[in-house]
Amino acid sequence: MDKLNMVMVDRVIKAALEEDINYFDITTDNLIGEQQTSEAIMLAKEDGVICGIGIAARVFYILDETVEFVKLKHDGDIVCKGEIIARIGGSTRAILKGERTALNIMQRLSGIATKTHGFAQRVKDYDVKIVDTRKTTPKIHGKVRCKMRRRLQPQIQSFTFCDAKGQSYRRMRRDKAGG
Repeated sequence: MDKLNMVMVDRVIKAALEEDINYFDITTDNLIGEQQTSEAIMLAKEDGVICGIGIAARVFYILDETVEFVKLKHDGDIVCKGEIIARIGGSTRAILKGERTALNIMQRLSGIATKTHGFAQRVKDYDVKIVDTRKTTPKIHGKVRCKMRRRLQPQIQSFTFCDAKGQSYRRMRRDKAGG
């Protein structure tokens, strides 16, 4: 991730953390010792396409640079329900404070990637390309364009298909070379 994108991603993460815990989690901070460490796994709750794994890792890094986030899957990987996506180890406080934000971001982006992959599969035999809409989630449109475009289907130029109500859309256009 280049420096400019990293700054933008960090802004989104910090805003999400501030909204979720405001960097203070009364339960965690009062019940969990500062030195306590834990290990956790990130598990696929259903079949889908991974997107946002690097952003999820960054959530924990922002909270505590010593948290270890081991990616077992990468953006664009197709996973089945029950597969382990990542292993996380380190400060229990940081893991508990970051897990909801990391999961929310990954679930949103992976949901979009999964839906897009389904659209790409439906049109793979046609001379069309799937393109995105400008109706996107504020602040994260640029982050939604994951590496998975190149890995899944050459027809995918970019993807952003869900509006605020969860409605999914697809826009297709003919490739200029194809007529």
